Amino acid sequence: MEDYVIHPIYLDFDEGYWLDEQVSWGMPSSAGIYAVHECVHNPEKRMVRPIRLLYVGKARDARTRIAGHEKWPRWHGECRERHRLCFSFGRVSILYAEDPELLEATILRAEHALIQRHQPPCNDKLNFTHPETRVILGLRSKIGVMDQDFTVWRA
Repeated sequence: MEDYVIHPIYLDFDEGYWLDEQVSWGMPSSAGIYAVHECVHNPEKRMVRPIRLLYVGKARDARTRIAGHEKWPRWHGECRERHRLCFSFGRVSILYAEDPELLEATILRAEHALIQRHQPPCNDKLNFTHPETRVILGLRSKIGVMDQDFTVWRA
């Protein structure tokens, strides 16, 4: 039996979605998790609706990371005709913000858990290498096609 408590990780995706041309000025310059989605965009209604998760990543500065990301061509290649790329950003619970080392480790655990759970087509296959047997993740707000609350187990 494990001799430590496993604390859930909460990610707040509360800032909405950004289309690809909005990333350079709209995406937060903060540490957290970003998600790349294939989406339907209705400019008349000013609506973006994610329909498929393409990629999950972590960043110390999401805006800079996405703007210079090497997978842009692959993301565009995954989008079907008349669909667009859109991006979302999740901040890790404030509980971890006081300790930068713990924050970075928590963001990495969250990224691995999201990739393991959703298996986005543009992420490389990833071994779940954390010492914890499981990671409990809770997502809040505009999570699109991602599951809201789940647990992943070490393979």
